[in-house]
Amino acid sequence: MKENIQKHKVPLIVGTLIIVALLIYVYQNKLASFFLYPGANAPGSITTGAAVNTNVSNSSNNSSSSLTNDTVLKKGDQGDKVGELQSLLNKGLVKAGVGYATLAVDESFGSKTEGALYLLTGKKSISINEFNTFLK
Repeated sequence: MKENIQKHKVPLIVGTLIIVALLIYVYQNKLASFFLYPGANAPGSITTGAAVNTNVSNSSNNSSSSLTNDTVLKKGDQGDKVGELQSLLNKGLVKAGVGYATLAVDESFGSKTEGALYLLTGKKSISINEFNTFLK
């Protein structure tokens, strides 16, 4: 038995690596969600109804009166356009079938909004028009 395993060691290792690679490919969205946002799939983590803002801002805030659909939104921004982006992100998350928790539409661009945006687009800042183009 030992000789048989030694004789076929390389094909067994290659076969195992191929199976692991296939599993990673098939479950890549769930794995990304699990490793990038570990609390997102915990029971009770999906936001429904009114939500408490847990996002921490760390940059200058844009006032909602000066924002247009071409204004690039980033972490720390607040206002109507951020809420609109959060609604669009929720639609994008559902459409993509990612196991990411629904965002609270609290009009504050924080860590969770940035994480969802990065998961869908690979970007940490974006304008409404650019995100609408991405969704199509």
